[in-house]
Amino acid sequence: MMELSVSERSLLYCELARWFSFPQEDLYLSLEEGGGLLEVFPPPSPEPLPTLEELQEAYTSLFDVGAGGPPCSLYEGSYVGWGRTQLFEELLRFYEFFGLELSPSVRELPDHLTVELEFMHYLTFQEAQAEDPSSYRLAQRDFLARHLARWVPLMVERLIQSTGSGFFATLGEILRSFIGTEAAMSGQWEMQD
Repeated sequence: MMELSVSERSLLYCELARWFSFPQEDLYLSLEEGGGLLEVFPPPSPEPLPTLEELQEAYTSLFDVGAGGPPCSLYEGSYVGWGRTQLFEELLRFYEFFGLELSPSVRELPDHLTVELEFMHYLTFQEAQAEDPSSYRLAQRDFLARHLARWVPLMVERLIQSTGSGFFATLGEILRSFIGTEAAMSGQWEMQD
């Protein structure tokens, strides 16, 4: 993967959060156009473009419903050994330290993949704007190490086991590759400061 600027990284976190949300028409239109995320991470093999309804059905069956829970949970608490209360407290402390709180209109819990990706989008966006980005880099490094880099690979494995291939398997591979690269790069940020 090519080296990305902090602005490009910020946009990718935002895009990944959008792609792991329930598919809406605007997201589908961007898929048809083939830009954004798919420009940076082209799919390994061209597959026929699913319809919006097919994407919505696949999303629901993979991430929302199932006997005993969905086949592939998008919640960190499903993958880590922490108690849910302890996990929520830690995540909320991260968010609140930067003056952020969960929106009452968004009904996701603090450990949902999209919430964590949006937080990383915020940190990278702030890094791009800051005169001294070191505190934002430190927060990214800690958040990746304590959260995303620990559970996303497990989630992607479960996703691939559940789907085999297709759109969401490809999306999972993109996510795993990006988070892995980010975690590896975060160790170099201290040397650059």
